[in-house]
Amino acid sequence: MTKHKIMSLSVEENDYSTYETARQQQGLERSEFWRKAMDHYLGELAKAEPLKGRARGALFIVHDEEKDDVLHELKHSHLVTTQLHTHFSKSEECLEVLIVDGPGRRIDKILKQLQRSRSVRYVQFVRT
Repeated sequence: MTKHKIMSLSVEENDYSTYETARQQQGLERSEFWRKAMDHYLGELAKAEPLKGRARGALFIVHDEEKDDVLHELKHSHLVTTQLHTHFSKSEECLEVLIVDGPGRRIDKILKQLQRSRSVRYVQFVRT
C-alpha cells in the first residue's frame, strides 16, 4: 500500500468555488484533484526548456491589479516591443500580453521571477 503525507493548502476565497466546481465536474475526490493538478504543473515545468540565444514570442500574464515590481520593470524594458493591457470586468485582475524579443537567458530569468510573484496568477510564454 502506498504511503501518503498530509499537507494543507490555502486558496483565495474567490477561487475556492471555481476549484470545487472543476473538481466536482471531473468526479474527483479533493485530494485526487490536487494531486492531478500538481502532477500537471510539474509536467509543464519539466517540458519548459531554458531559453537560449535570441528569443521572440508572446508573454501572457494574468495578475492582480496591485503593482508588481518585476512586471513593471519588464514592461519598461527594451525586451518588450508591443504590449496590451486590459482589466477583467467583475474582477480585480488584469491581462497583459507582451511581445518580447531579446536574449533568451534574460527572458527565462524574468519568467521565473513572474512565476514566483504572489500577484501573478498565470504566466505563459509562447515562443515564435
